[in-house]
Amino acid sequence: MPCLLLLFTLAFPRLVMVLLFLLSNFLQRAYNSLLIIVLGFIFLPLTTIVYAWVVNSHHPVEGLHRSGPHRARSAEPPKQLALSEWMAFESFVPENSTRTLRRPRA
Repeated sequence: MPCLLLLFTLAFPRLVMVLLFLLSNFLQRAYNSLLIIVLGFIFLPLTTIVYAWVVNSHHPVEGLHRSGPHRARSAEPPKQLALSEWMAFESFVPENSTRTLRRPRA
């Protein structure tokens, strides 16, 4: 079931944001302003959802930290890394990638 929710979120992030906004206070707990939620809906919906997940999981969002000598190693991957990976994924993958793969009709 969690895999289906993740796939649904990846396939339809804006629909998931609308459902989260209307049916829960998940986004409101992470963001102070409705403007930020609307801008996230328009420009980076996956990043908006992942940031809300990080904040609601009570993990600090301090920056990108990979396991190094200054940090104790843990079995759980850092949530900051998840946020930066989603931002990179969302900014480089075109939203209408199926249209770019079709050949034009002659």
